[in-house]
Amino acid sequence: MSKFLWNIQSVFYRNFRRNPISERILRRENDSISDLLKEVPSAQLRTILDIGTGRGNSIFLFRGYRAKIIALDYSCFMVRKTQSCFSDISFIQADAHLIPLKKNYFNLVVCLGVFEYLKNPGDVLQEINRVLIKGGYAVITIPSTNLLNVFRNLFGHRIFITKPDTFKQIVKQLNLEIIREGRTQLQLQYLLRKLN
Repeated sequence: MSKFLWNIQSVFYRNFRRNPISERILRRENDSISDLLKEVPSAQLRTILDIGTGRGNSIFLFRGYRAKIIALDYSCFMVRKTQSCFSDISFIQADAHLIPLKKNYFNLVVCLGVFEYLKNPGDVLQEINRVLIKGGYAVITIPSTNLLNVFRNLFGHRIFITKPDTFKQIVKQLNLEIIREGRTQLQLQYLLRKLN
């Protein structure tokens, strides 16, 4: 998707999140992610990368950690808007396929609600693996086959469903291990750790 279309779509998502039903569903999604994050030793978290930060919803999940947080998003509009709300966080406008950060740097990478837009999720998983330190963690969500995602595709909002077996195969090839997985109304959630 072009940056222009993504910037337009980001405005739609910002307004969609204000709907009370959407807020309730997203709160449940965040509670589930928070449970996954409890498995990560907080004392080890010094550097966190949030890929696809959007309006910063995921930033609130790890604000309590004493860590350097870098938020990355594809949309210039989202970066500008969200940056104005979080003065203590560094923001980068970039493509998750080519993360412009050094390798073996982050203790935790969070990538929520991004994989549904990826035709080749392995490329982004490879980048996540590259920037993670050995023993570092990643929290990743992938869309599940559900009625909402069927409607999204029917109404012209192209999303890509990564099959769980395909995702797990890529994870294994990259020498990542799945520590924990979960399923919510909207997605499948994974806590991964980099083995080497």
